Amino acid sequence: MSAVPHAGDAQDRYPVDWPAVATESMEYFSALLRTDTSNPPGNETEAARYLQRILQQEGIEAELFAL
Repeated sequence: MSAVPHAGDAQDRYPVDWPAVATESMEYFSALLRTDTSNPPGNETEAARYLQRILQQEGIEAELFAL
């Protein structure tokens, strides 16, 4: 039972392949961990660019800001 009406409808219409999601997530996470963010000098920008690319590939707008 769900507190959200018709929540099951969406779940039935759009089934999720959780093993595939887990595999894809681990691939992204592993690639992020391989990014050299050593400090100094602090290469976080390359990691941020990687995340931006992934988000944009998924159709999610991502913008980087200099601090």
